[in-house]
This record gives sequence, C-alpha cells and structure tokens, in this order.
Amino acid sequence: LATRGSSCFLSRALAALQTRLRPAAWSRVVFIMRSAVCCFLLATAAAVQPKELSDWFASPDGLAMTRQDAAALAAQEAQTLTQCGVTIRALSDLKATMYDPGHMDLPMKELRSQILLLAEQHASPADLGYLFDVLFSTYTHGGAGLGLPKLIAQQQAIELARLRTNPKDLQSLYGALLTPSFGINVKRAQDLALTLARAGADSKILIAAYPRTRNLDSAVASAVSSNLDGVVRRHAKDGKPYTALEFQSHYRDWLSEWTDAPSEMHVAEDHKAYTAGEFATHYGNIWESKFKSGAVATQMRLAADGKPYDMVEFQSFYTDSWQTRWAAAPELPCKECAPFDASEVGQAQLVV
Repeated sequence: LATRGSSCFLSRALAALQTRLRPAAWSRVVFIMRSAVCCFLLATAAAVQPKELSDWFASPDGLAMTRQDAAALAAQEAQTLTQCGVTIRALSDLKATMYDPGHMDLPMKELRSQILLLAEQHASPADLGYLFDVLFSTYTHGGAGLGLPKLIAQQQAIELARLRTNPKDLQSLYGALLTPSFGINVKRAQDLALTLARAGADSKILIAAYPRTRNLDSAVASAVSSNLDGVVRRHAKDGKPYTALEFQSHYRDWLSEWTDAPSEMHVAEDHKAYTAGEFATHYGNIWESKFKSGAVATQMRLAADGKPYDMVEFQSFYTDSWQTRWAAAPELPCKECAPFDASEVGQAQLVV
C-alpha cells in the first residue's frame, strides 16, 4: 500500500493528468486503472487452499469422499474454484439445498457430479431450491407446480438454476398454460412451460396474445420478443447479440436457437454483471434505465485449456459447439466487473 506522502503525490499527479486530457481519454485512463486494481484484488484474494477443500470433500458435512479421492479432487479443482471466487461456505450452502432429504434429496453420487459446476457458475441456492419446489410439487409458493417426477425435477432445477431462470416466471407460465383458453393437456403444459422459462417468455403477454390469433406459435413469439420491452438480447452462433425479433427473422427454428444462446448481461452499480431479467427483479420500475445505462458486460469463462476467454474468443476457439461449451464452463468476472466477492458468491445479489 502507498504511504500517505506517496498517496498525496499520486493524487496530485492524477489531477494534473486529468486537466490535460480530453474527457474520452481520461475515461479510458480511469477504465485501465480500475481494471488494474480489479486484477490486483483478484490475484491477491484469499485462495481456496487444496487442504481446506480436501478436508471439506472428505467430511460428512461435505462430499464424504475417501481421503485419497478428496485430496486428488482438491488438487484438481482448487485453482478453478479460486478463479471463480468459490468458497467453502458457498459449497456448503449449495449442499444444504441439494442433499437435504426434506428438499431436493440428491443422492451423494449425483451431488458430487453437479455441485462444483453450480458453484463455479454462481447458481443461487435459494433459486435452486425454489425451482425444485415449483418443478416437483403440484402446489407451492401460492400457485400451481408442475408435479414432475422427482428425478426429472432434480435435473431440471439444476439446469434452470445454471441458466439464472426466475422460478416465479416458470410458475406463472405453467399457470397460464393450464387455463382453459389454451386447451392443452398437463404434459404439453409442463413441456412448454419449461421451454418458455428458458426462453424468457412473459406469461401475461402469452395470455393476451393467444385469443387474438388462436395460434400458439404466434403467441409464443410475441411473449418472448416483447418480454422486458424487447431489450433482451442473446448471443447467436456468430457470437454477436441479437434480439428475439432478429432471431425470429433469421432462423426457421428460432426458439431452439434462442434458448441455446447465452444472454447478454450489463454491469450494475455494484460492478457485477446481470441479465435484463435480474435488473428487472431488483430495480423494479426503474430497471430499464438502469440496464441501458450500464455497460455491456464482456463475459468471461474458462475453456478446457484452463485459459479465460470472452464469447468471441470462445466462438473462435470452439466454432459451432461454442454455445454448448460456454454453458458448461466456469464463470469468471466480466472484463468490466469487480472480482466476485466471496460473501456474495452463489447468492446473485444486486446492490440497489
């Protein structure tokens, strides 16, 4: 850390520099300095030590592995977990949701295979549990649940949590599709609700659009393209972001392409990246202005070679399979973001 004298000198030097630069140039200097500070903080953050991980992996309160297997897994995963800002607390919170016999009740073998990626992609334990409730129960949280078999509900909850799906949206979509006006059976309603939740459809728009045409495909297209005032964009196979309307005009099977595409994220006031839906959830009526004023996040993930890449680089590295690879890759802070705060990892909290 700088001494008091050197700090004052640095402040005067920066003030003098600011007076000599145009605003755009000064903004670039500030961005570079902020990025350097973030990199320093990330590099000096307390790492998850292999011994600490090994102890948790071997503990009955953790993954109950043999000491040998726990040590091997810890040595393999410690660096990635540290880069993603994952802590023992985050792992413990996820386990509490996933393994509890009164809740998701995952078998230990399945827990071991799923928990690390969920932690590395910063899935919210609260949303994961809520999603399972909606998927498994027939009535929960004041509304209809899908009532899926337990194994399918477990699998779907994990996938949807990784996609940052809002459990309330899933529940409202399913409730809308059960209304008599749609005239579809329960199985069709379940399948379509899952698809539309992944696509980010608006249940109110779906209900309003269907009676006008009695065409479900048309209503679905409106519910997706008009959701959140149509500002949502997703990254197509070329790595570039497009709206749902643009997907609909370009792809014959636009809904499948749209659901496979990663969502664009913007940087909020807490210097972390969020989707438009997350902005809407946390900012309420002012979400759109907050979303549009935030910088587009240059999202970063770890590739199989252990190196960080943004979406364009992922697309170049993996070509046609990049979206599938991206979905299965550990999430790093975006280029414009602050490092993940260990106290917030897995909680998906937005500072308002």
